[in-house]
Amino acid sequence: MGVIRHHFREHKFVFTVLSGEIDDENLMAHVIDLNKETVEVPDFIELADCRGISNLDTLTVRGTTNAARSEKNRPSSMLALLVPDSNLILGLTRAYQTFSEDCRKAVEIFRDVDEALAWLAEDENELLSLADFVKNA
Repeated sequence: MGVIRHHFREHKFVFTVLSGEIDDENLMAHVIDLNKETVEVPDFIELADCRGISNLDTLTVRGTTNAARSEKNRPSSMLALLVPDSNLILGLTRAYQTFSEDCRKAVEIFRDVDEALAWLAEDENELLSLADFVKNA
């Protein structure tokens, strides 16, 4: 299992990389830790890259929705979920999207990293900065 968060504080950006096996417990731990790490940043933007997930045998819909419901209410924050070509991962990210939308300004699912970053960025300069940060993370 792996959940690694990279913070680009000057852009209020969190780049989360999920890889290997993801289960109910470590997804909830990620949400709790992210809530703590961003307590002073109500308007952060996040890209959650799920393309490296290889095993979801112990991640349940209930665990996914409980984690999404555990997000702190941040009506100015945005989340882009980046998924591979996997119906299972797409379905679970849709469940997460549905139950976390009330906590954020917007939550969208993407298959292309450039489209996800363009959606998150306020302008071309920020897009270039975010893309460079993701590339070097």
